[in-house]
Amino acid sequence: MEKVKIDKNALVYPLSLVGAVVNGKAKFMAVGWIARVNFKPPIIGIALGPHYTNRGIEEHGGFSVNIPWRAMIEKTDGNIDKSKVLKYFTVPCRVRR
Repeated sequence: MEKVKIDKNALVYPLSLVGAVVNGKAKFMAVGWIARVNFKPPIIGIALGPHYTNRGIEEHGGFSVNIPWRAMIEKTDGNIDKSKVLKYFTVPCRVRR
């Protein structure tokens, strides 16, 4: 196998979708970096750039992590309102900072 150089701006695929409630509406953003950082208690870490969805995470102290299956990747890719193609529900949770 040949060595492949990965550009510094390359994203990891498949992407995950991070969701939060902003102004009473579910919003989702594509995230290229997500990892489990602790097993017990279960804690995950995400790396986010500036995005509208961040407002909901900060306001409510919680977010969802969603991994789209292959057929959903096309429907959720790009700058579209992902809440129109996803089924979702909200539950209380806590963000550690």
